[in-house]
Amino acid sequence: MNGIDNQVNLFKVFSHLFNYTDETSLIYLVSKASELDVMERVMGVKSRNEYEVGQVFTRKEILSILQLHLIDDYLKRKNSGIEQLIHSFILHINELLEPNNLMFQVRVSDSPELDKIRTLLPDFDFLLKQYKSLAEDGTIDIEFLQVSSKPIGFSQITSQNKKKYVYSNDRLILQLKHIFFLTKVICTTRKLSKQNTRTYLIY
Repeated sequence: MNGIDNQVNLFKVFSHLFNYTDETSLIYLVSKASELDVMERVMGVKSRNEYEVGQVFTRKEILSILQLHLIDDYLKRKNSGIEQLIHSFILHINELLEPNNLMFQVRVSDSPELDKIRTLLPDFDFLLKQYKSLAEDGTIDIEFLQVSSKPIGFSQITSQNKKKYVYSNDRLILQLKHIFFLTKVICTTRKLSKQNTRTYLIY
């Protein structure tokens, strides 16, 4: 990272080096049903809207926390911080959105992480409202958005894509999805000859 002297390129470390997002820019640090094994799905008492997590997600979480501490330590040695890094990236986005401007400021403080998150949540919610306004109206009316303090849900955010979600109900695809994401599946390849190989799925 010492060769990166641009704050915007340094921010992209989260995506390209730390894999916070995949090749389609979708966030990787989420818990997926396909990553839960049978015991994690059925064991324990769970509430209706509980966010289910398993060992795979726990590993992602621990790794992401270590990566955050790593880059935070690096930035502090450069007399900077994650807050300043985010601020630089917001300024970069605003240059691309002119004459519109996103209002989002991460405050620098020595408060515990949980207090920082609680402080950040209203600003993050307001950032989502600004994006929704930009996607729907092509402009950001800050004064109008500040009138309402009602939080916004992710399902209410307007997508720039005509087809936001794609699901398949084809029986064959559902069967293949079940087999390939089963935790007990073993994939092995057997060489029959110099030119022919055969792949087996054992489950």
